Amino acid sequence: MIITDVIAQPVKSIAQSVEPTQSVYSLRLNPPDARSLGLREGQVVNALIENRADGNVLLLNKNLLIRLPNQVPNPGTLNIKIRMDSITNGVLSLIFGKKADPAEKLPSTEALRLARLLTRGVKFDSLQRLLNLNLFNGGVGEETKQLLSFALRDSWFKAFNYKDIELSLRASGLFHEQSVRDSRSQPNLKSVLLRLLRSVRLERPELFSIASAIEDLESSQIESLAQQLNRNTQYQWLIPVLGDWPIEIQLTEGDSQDDQEDNADSGYAWKILIKIKLNEDETIDLSAVFNSSEVLSLYVVMPNQGLLEMANTRKNWLSDELEKQGIRVDELKIFRKEDARLNDRYSKENQIEVEKRLIADA
Repeated sequence: MIITDVIAQPVKSIAQSVEPTQSVYSLRLNPPDARSLGLREGQVVNALIENRADGNVLLLNKNLLIRLPNQVPNPGTLNIKIRMDSITNGVLSLIFGKKADPAEKLPSTEALRLARLLTRGVKFDSLQRLLNLNLFNGGVGEETKQLLSFALRDSWFKAFNYKDIELSLRASGLFHEQSVRDSRSQPNLKSVLLRLLRSVRLERPELFSIASAIEDLESSQIESLAQQLNRNTQYQWLIPVLGDWPIEIQLTEGDSQDDQEDNADSGYAWKILIKIKLNEDETIDLSAVFNSSEVLSLYVVMPNQGLLEMANTRKNWLSDELEKQGIRVDELKIFRKEDARLNDRYSKENQIEVEKRLIADA
């Protein structure tokens, strides 16, 4: 057995650790003993410290050990590695890292995922790209054809049926867990994406795109649940459109009846935010606000001057169409995005939200 003695001098603690949770102690050996270790300079290997009656020793293997000075700490709660700093000068470093406490449970994968979803906010970027990729380009594979069943057709815009909006909400995936819990077979966007995620025929980039789209849905689910815990109602989802970008909708319940009576000028019963994506960079944003008397105030934000002028020429037509549907209109305003300064009574109350939803987003 080879016993390599450390030169008689104190063990020096190096101030800067390899990592924040590690400590490093430097030992000086005779150069021939350093060469006998068989390590290259800079190499790091695992090692053991054995407690013996005549002093602790560092075990490199069953035939090679180094007698250690008493200053080296008790290794009972430490992971030990050694690093050969210099063979010619015989400098060897012991790297001590704290062992994981068996009593300390590491966060589960599910807990870490939930924490990530809680902090990311509601974003539909990945889901929008996925739906646009499959619905707009027409290059739809057999696996992704199922997504088409959730898309609005051209005929919907010609013969509007509000029931389709309700159906799109129920099929958006927001209620997926509820249908699973109740053992009800209800096809929805999330269930389709989960099946696609298990497909063995998809490439890795496609699987990553689908996984990100599922997280978009789940972050919206968490936000809706948080609102329910606060006794509020808020749903946010995408309506796929065949041959175009999906439409983003947010439905929010307003003040309670008591609050509306105390502040009738600013309270609202429901607010609907609609974002219609024209291309990668431009959107048309609509904010429809219903008060307790079911009177509508509508605000439209256009991304450029051309669309603003076109919308203004159709403003009276839109007002007449709303009236035909039995919707009383209190206010109808159209703005350009960078010039939008909504000064109605509702936007005063919700200035921060308006800036986030209608002005700052692009």
